[in-house]
Amino acid sequence: MFNKKSEYAQNKREKDIRAINAYLRLGQALRAR
Repeated sequence: MFNKKSEYAQNKREKDIRAINAYLRLGQALRAR
């Protein structure tokens, strides 16, 4: 139960980090243009 919950939180955090990284890369690409 607890393991499942922390696993879910970990996956969500990884998705959030990936989304933030993609957003930052997009911003850098737009500025570099």
